[in-house]
Amino acid sequence: VDSCFIDWKFRFPVSPKMVVLEKPMIPIAEYAYANKPGSPYTSICWMKNAPHFGTKDALAFKIVLAAMQDLFSIELEGNESAAGIHFSFVYDELKNDGTYRVMAEVLNEHADNALDVFNETLYKFYDRGITEAQMRKQKSLLRSAYLNQTPTELTSFFNPILYPDIKDRKTFLSELDKTELKTVNDVLKTYFMQQQYKCTVVGPREIFGKNITDFKRFALSSFDVNR
Repeated sequence: VDSCFIDWKFRFPVSPKMVVLEKPMIPIAEYAYANKPGSPYTSICWMKNAPHFGTKDALAFKIVLAAMQDLFSIELEGNESAAGIHFSFVYDELKNDGTYRVMAEVLNEHADNALDVFNETLYKFYDRGITEAQMRKQKSLLRSAYLNQTPTELTSFFNPILYPDIKDRKTFLSELDKTELKTVNDVLKTYFMQQQYKCTVVGPREIFGKNITDFKRFALSSFDVNR
């Protein structure tokens, strides 16, 4: 992705209403594809900006991302054209690269639908925002996950590289309780804007039909297409 979208981290004006001002945003939707002849599957990855772990927006962002996963599940259940599509969400604490990813691997005949479902659901999510009930649900799940961590998860939770001040992690539950609905929705409006992402697609060329001109071509050698 970095080799294809060389300039995707350039400086971009940020609205004063946004919660985080120090990070550039991915300004527009851009697509890239790699032709994988003969594959029965198409792999799709959408990349969007996210707050770094340890910053003030990270906790509210986790609440928003979990709520978005719920909405995607609901949309897929009620959409006959979305049969065979599954989305996975990655917000990698160890990588901590200021992005999150939504990924799908689908049969070729579902590739166009997957692209449409992602865009339509993202639009709905951005327009509707998070409700008080949705926020309470995700807070409860985060609290439960915190209280039931394994020793390995606890070690990761108190990672001194990401969180040099251990006091900040000890106050996790109180910070979770203090997180307000307005903060959560401000974070949603900052990081879940429609048509602001980088999308990479790997699959046989013919699945795109006339839409192939919408994609940038990048070399298969840039990554392992057989994984």
